[in-house]
Formats: sequence, structure tokens, C-alpha cells
Amino acid sequence: MISIFDINGTTEHKEKCKCGSWEDHWIKYNTDKLPWPESCPITGCKETDLKAAHVKIMSTYDNQWYILPLCKEHYEKTNEEFTLNPTASFARADNNMCLRFTPKP
Repeated sequence: MISIFDINGTTEHKEKCKCGSWEDHWIKYNTDKLPWPESCPITGCKETDLKAAHVKIMSTYDNQWYILPLCKEHYEKTNEEFTLNPTASFARADNNMCLRFTPKP
């Protein structure tokens, strides 16, 4: 089981992705190469209107920011811990990836 929290105050970072949007970034770079999910990955949530959220994994060794599709309710609850479904997939929120690893058409 993985726990995450949505990061408060990341608006200034949301405009910097070279993929066009953080949603597009997640689609290109999520760890499992999945399409945009149909519902929120928070355990027990079935909401379908999703946004790309900047999150951190609750861990003592990982200080990275990640992109994770979340519903509006969970997207707006910043600095709260959530438990994810085991099928959730992350993308590192590193806009430099867009420059280094953008797939060729």
C-alpha cells in the first residue's frame, strides 16, 4: 500500500512542463506507460474528473515530487495523506525529462 500527500503551493511549477501540460507529461512518463486513468486512484474513490496533481510519496528516503491524476476533491486537499490503489502509476515531476527524453514522432 502506498501513501501520498498532495503538495500545497505548486501553482508556479505547473506552467513549466515542456510537454504542454502536466497531464501530457504524466501520459508520456508514468512508470507503467498507462493511458490517462478513468477514475481517481485514491482507495475507495470513483470520481472521474481528474487533474494532474503534484504529490510526494510518504517515505523517509524519497523527497521527489511526482505527478498523479487525482479527482477535484483529493486535488484540493493539500498536505493530507491518502492511500492509493495498488495500480496507481506515477510520473516524476521533473520538467527536464521533457527536454532529455521526449519521444521522437
